[in-house]
Amino acid sequence: MHYVISDIHGQITEFKNLLEKIDFDGIRDKMIIAGDVLDRGNYGIELIKYIEPYSETGSMKILMGNHEMFCQNYLDGKLDDFTYKLFGGAGTIKSLNKMTKESKENLYLFLKSLPIYEEIRTKYGETVVTHSGLSANCIIFNKDKTINVAKSIEAAADINLNDFLLSDDIHRMEEYDLNRLDKFLIVGHVPVMNLNDDESNHIYRATGYMCIDTGASFVEKGGAMSCYCVETDEQIYL
Repeated sequence: MHYVISDIHGQITEFKNLLEKIDFDGIRDKMIIAGDVLDRGNYGIELIKYIEPYSETGSMKILMGNHEMFCQNYLDGKLDDFTYKLFGGAGTIKSLNKMTKESKENLYLFLKSLPIYEEIRTKYGETVVTHSGLSANCIIFNKDKTINVAKSIEAAADINLNDFLLSDDIHRMEEYDLNRLDKFLIVGHVPVMNLNDDESNHIYRATGYMCIDTGASFVEKGGAMSCYCVETDEQIYL
């Protein structure tokens, strides 16, 4: 089976329990993690270490989210303690303070190497998985006037990676433009409780894309740990 999950935010126990629930097998199954493994929860660094063996064998792939970018910025001195804590990095800072200089350097290089999107095939056709979606001020069109999703993502990230990873523009795009996407999108970043009219934690489905951030780090607001199964087109909740 192929799974997609996003915004785990350091919830290592819940993540392990979810893997157990879906009977995840590192040889048989694949999982794309669409960013935000780190921060909010206290065990983001430990979570990356837990995922590492799966990553090395290719059974799991982490994409970059804005919180991985925040951690990079903190490690290279662009983000101070106070600001990073405001962004949810308090638990991550505690873990980093226990690490050696070499380990932190290796973590920085790992985070910097994370891809910003992955292409897969779903029941919706060619599909792009990415953390935030699209930036409205950086849309690349094909000759047939459709929107080239992959090139738009690449261009936005090249111009300003921070802005791209923080963007929620896809949720504000007009139906007309969403109908012109040349590939379906699976995104995270914005908890679905903020998108669904009933404020539920069901995945948010819209023209041209779906959001699968079911708010694992916002249980008090109705969020839950979950992952999307490509083959069955369903969200599996812990």
